[in-house]
Amino acid sequence: SDLLVDAGVPVVVAAGNQGDDACKYSPASAPEAITVGSTDEADQASAFTNYGSCVDVFAPGSYIKSAWVGGEDTSQTISGTSMACP
Repeated sequence: SDLLVDAGVPVVVAAGNQGDDACKYSPASAPEAITVGSTDEADQASAFTNYGSCVDVFAPGSYIKSAWVGGEDTSQTISGTSMACP
């Protein structure tokens, strides 16, 4: 990610889904990264989201409808910090 950051490209990563301090995990702990945690439908931190000083921003990540394998019209409702940081 250093080359990207040096080139001025924002690097955005998911905080992780362990319900733990994001600073314990890579790439969430990278100081150059914008680390995104997950919120739920009540705009509270999702039960699974990692948290702490390494998380820069929170975004909706619980019960997100997403494209899915199986056909061009197939979707699935899933949760995770990767949904908050697509």
